[in-house]
Amino acid sequence: MSANFGLGQVNGGHDHSLIDAAMEPSTSTVLPALKAIHDSGSSNETRQAALKHLEAVKDGPEAPQHGFNLANDRQQAPMVRHFGLSLLETSIRHRWYDLPTGQRHIIREWCIQLLTDIQEQDPLFLQNKVSQVWVELAKKCWALDWFDMDAYLVQLWNRGLTARQLVFSVLETLSEDAFYREDTAAALRGNELNTALVEIFTSAKDHGGGVKIDEEVYQLRSGEEGWLERIGRFLDTSMSSSLQEEKLRTTVIKALATLRSAFTWIMPSAIISTGCLGSVFRTFAGESPDVLLATTEVLHALYARSHFEMEEFQQLVKPIYQPDNVMLLNKLYQTSLVDCYEVSTEDVKYALSKKFSETVAFLFGHAEHRASFLIKDVDISPFLELSLDVLRHQSLVVSIPVLHSWQKLWASEILSDSTSVWSKVGSLLETASHRIIRYEQYPEDSMDPVIVFLNEDIDTIPERHAFLGNYRRFAFQIIESITERRPCEAISHILAQTDSALDQWQSYDSSFSPSNFGGRSEQLLEFDARCTVVEAALRGYNKWVATRGKQPQNDEEERAALETSLEEWGTKILAQRIFRRPDFEQRMIKLAIELSTRGLPESQSFSLKVLQHLLSALPKDDSPSKPYSEAVKELHVFGTNEMRRLTMRNADYFATFYDQIEEKVRDMSADWNMDEKPLAELQAVLFVIFQRASNVDPEVRRDRLERFVQPVRDSWQDTELQQALASFEGFCNFLGFDQIAPYLQGIGAHHVQDWALIPVNEEGVQIQNDLNIRFARLPFRNTKSLLAASTEKMKRDSPSFEIATQLWRPCFPAILPNVLRLVTYAHQFSDRSTWSSLPPEMQTITDHVLKDRFWQAGISSGSKEDFYAKITSTKSTLEVDECPMDHRKEFLSPMLSTLYVQLDAKLTSAWSSLDERKNDGSADQSALGEEMKEESILRGLTYHAVMLVTSLLDPQHTAENGAVTNGTTKDENQQYLLSLRSFVLSSTIILEPILMFSGHAIRMRDTRSSGVITRVLQSIVPYFVQPPQNEGQAQTAHLVREYLSREVLQAAITSLNDPYFVDLQKDLAVLIARVWLYYGIWPSPASPQDPTPLSTTPRSVLCSLPGLHPEKVDSCAQMLGRESNHRHQRALVLSLLEDLRGVSVSELGKIKPTVSSRQARRSAKEQYSSNMEESNGRAPPLTAEGGEDGADLSGIKDIFG
Repeated sequence: MSANFGLGQVNGGHDHSLIDAAMEPSTSTVLPALKAIHDSGSSNETRQAALKHLEAVKDGPEAPQHGFNLANDRQQAPMVRHFGLSLLETSIRHRWYDLPTGQRHIIREWCIQLLTDIQEQDPLFLQNKVSQVWVELAKKCWALDWFDMDAYLVQLWNRGLTARQLVFSVLETLSEDAFYREDTAAALRGNELNTALVEIFTSAKDHGGGVKIDEEVYQLRSGEEGWLERIGRFLDTSMSSSLQEEKLRTTVIKALATLRSAFTWIMPSAIISTGCLGSVFRTFAGESPDVLLATTEVLHALYARSHFEMEEFQQLVKPIYQPDNVMLLNKLYQTSLVDCYEVSTEDVKYALSKKFSETVAFLFGHAEHRASFLIKDVDISPFLELSLDVLRHQSLVVSIPVLHSWQKLWASEILSDSTSVWSKVGSLLETASHRIIRYEQYPEDSMDPVIVFLNEDIDTIPERHAFLGNYRRFAFQIIESITERRPCEAISHILAQTDSALDQWQSYDSSFSPSNFGGRSEQLLEFDARCTVVEAALRGYNKWVATRGKQPQNDEEERAALETSLEEWGTKILAQRIFRRPDFEQRMIKLAIELSTRGLPESQSFSLKVLQHLLSALPKDDSPSKPYSEAVKELHVFGTNEMRRLTMRNADYFATFYDQIEEKVRDMSADWNMDEKPLAELQAVLFVIFQRASNVDPEVRRDRLERFVQPVRDSWQDTELQQALASFEGFCNFLGFDQIAPYLQGIGAHHVQDWALIPVNEEGVQIQNDLNIRFARLPFRNTKSLLAASTEKMKRDSPSFEIATQLWRPCFPAILPNVLRLVTYAHQFSDRSTWSSLPPEMQTITDHVLKDRFWQAGISSGSKEDFYAKITSTKSTLEVDECPMDHRKEFLSPMLSTLYVQLDAKLTSAWSSLDERKNDGSADQSALGEEMKEESILRGLTYHAVMLVTSLLDPQHTAENGAVTNGTTKDENQQYLLSLRSFVLSSTIILEPILMFSGHAIRMRDTRSSGVITRVLQSIVPYFVQPPQNEGQAQTAHLVREYLSREVLQAAITSLNDPYFVDLQKDLAVLIARVWLYYGIWPSPASPQDPTPLSTTPRSVLCSLPGLHPEKVDSCAQMLGRESNHRHQRALVLSLLEDLRGVSVSELGKIKPTVSSRQARRSAKEQYSSNMEESNGRAPPLTAEGGEDGADLSGIKDIFG
């Protein structure tokens, strides 16, 4: 039975029309269909039929006529008129170029009539829709065959405030679409819209303008003045009256929003000549927070521009540093301040604080750029004081832009050496030292204002950690830079403050008892912050030492004095600053190590003092307090690891004292009740001395090192271990796992809901101890520690590396097979099917036993520290890199091939299963937490698999952003990675499974991973058009091109049609364009005279899509082949596939501007809530013009050269 919308009664009396959904669409059926959709009483069948009917109206040939009739009929409800406007908008957006020229002109006249007929009483949403339709029309035909649009806007301008609001909406939206938004229609117009907007915004005296078509020039500007001058005059007039009237205030805000958009691209000379910046400043006289915010956003847009010529700087930027203008800015800032507990009710003021801070940061940048000119004429001290006020704001989101500016200021020698700056260094140093604390370790319910603001600003834990990491890094670098510039004053001041603070903490520590140890505390965070300040100063001092020499004699004297002072201070803290709290002592040891490494790298005597302190000051684990015992164990691990690192740097010197060190190590091993890991590290300390010291007899060295390694080799060859590893059952029995199931069954663990509440009984304690003893019999720890000690931070061509190679070569045949068997058994142990033979009641607790106990950001409850503290507290309850080139073929080929075959199968299956569970809605709410963890693990594994592909195929990213390989320079590391890329791309054994995985990864529903792999694939497309060196390479290149042209192209198009990947539509379009251009449009580089492309597959794939006729595809290919602009290439692809996208960009919201489209377009939270030291793996751009495109200023470039 078909649904109908007529005068009959359906759904219990709801009155809808009885028009069949399949009937010929007409305007008379639209109203009842709309009512049916919005009526909560409509059945799903009725609603779907109504939607289908309205879609039919949209798609019909009479849609523009129906749209105008509905929109122009004031007797219709606003909802119906809005739908009529949607019909017109759809026709303009999607079918404009298919319409006859005469019908286009008619539609244009309709749009003009609708806009000019708008009335004050029309609802706001209707007014906005009219302006949006006008913008869509302008993007299609303005400055092509429609030249009087500006004249109509000026006519509207003279009709009153309502009409002026419409004008501002049109101008602002058109400006945003043309210059910043990823708008396909605007991008396809190229430079035309840009140049047209420049003309109508500027006055005739600044820019003559005109569009030349054939031999005739058409003027677009109406009259002599442009919109900058017109809007400036409107603001002046408005501020002469009161802004209490809401309509006037709203119009002023819209005027400022239009200027905000225009100020990002208009030439500064036009702003100067019209004087509109002065008009903007005069709006600060208003008291409305909304107006003040809009005004600040205009300044934000202007000063976010990266460069001003000298004359422009003098006129637009320099005056703002004058004391009277700084006073005005300070008044604005004070107006914006809100209490941390009132943010929700004062959101506009708080937004004003954020925007003001970013504006101050931009002004900082211009002061730095023009420092030599600025400080001659202007005292910038008031501006710097204002910036420090903003820096001290209790909201770190408000503070961070200015903090970052102060951090960057030290790169400018002129400004950073000025008297004005150094007069503020004391306050800057104090704030940076205070804010370097680890706020992420504060409890979330803390009432500290900083935490309250953070909770308001940043929702997710990963974002918060990234943001706070960036904030702390800036503070650290400020302290570092100040010390590098003036080490004597800075170090003296910082050490004096630290001594004073240490006195207080030692007083706090004096009352400590192991029984009341409670783990992390606010005092520890403050103590850590103070130590971090000293470490930042040491890094600055280290840089000063490395670059000193401008005054050799004075610098050397100063260095010697500072070194003596640092060593005296370091010796004092080692002797006097010993803490009973293990967490405080651990932090103190870390500071001493940093002092030895950074401050006194040449003082081996001080390094020995640090080693002696470590060998004597570590506490014994002899307390019954579990929290204290765990903290001591952690200190043991940390301390012994630092001993090994210290020994690596001082092996020659420490060899002189080897006997004493060895004796102390033996005493600690016997009496300190240490765990396996620190004991292994102590042995590694002795091993390192003999391996790396150059003053040891070779025969003695060989004999001593063999004594360390022989027990490791023997332990792997132990008969009992060999027998145990012969089978999985033997492995379980060897480790005592066979005791677990009977014990849990005996205590009825399957009846217990929360295992953390049930203490382990005496039998359980015995089993735990037995498991620990048995696990220690596996020689993992000693093997790992000695292997790490053998090669860490060592060059491959060094004698010590050769010694390690000779020493370990005989051991690997005994170690590697057993390790591989253990890995196999570990996987088998965690497989649920392994335990299917257990009694039924035990099957229910198998998952609990096998559950990994680890913290996951955004999923696990509480902080990471709280999670692991709970894990520790429940122990008594139930609960490829650097492969040598000559081994690549035999090692990397089978290893990477097998790895990616298995990863592809595993991840493809896992994502398919996850998608099915989500689609069928079968998820059990009680198990939601576990499912979220599983999904998080899946996303993590996918990302790591993708990043390995990136390291193999996109080495430019890895070489620029990754860690430098041990013992190699950055250039050497880059050459290594480039050679690795060539090897992988030329090895079909490796390349095939990697490309198969990459093609599937595009469709895996993890935006981060899909985005990275899409950009990696972009980067390898050009590689396979290079002339082959032999027949084998030619065949491989052909197969790869066909795979990318078919499977990868289809995957990219499918993702483009998937609403989940809407944020990746730009990258997907670039990949599609790149494959199509290189393989299906451009001729082969090997035979450039032959216009035949390398493959017809891209064209075949595109022509096979519904609605894409060959003529349309070929037309797009011709335009694409001629287009060199990256943004325009992408726009052509998006335009071609517009009708295929299941959910278009316009329906989901415009694609955001690209990351590099000026940091000004992003909030401080967005900019700083990601790891700024990590790369996103972005591939090179399609064209040679540069990186990601931001504001499209090409039209302005064409005008002014």
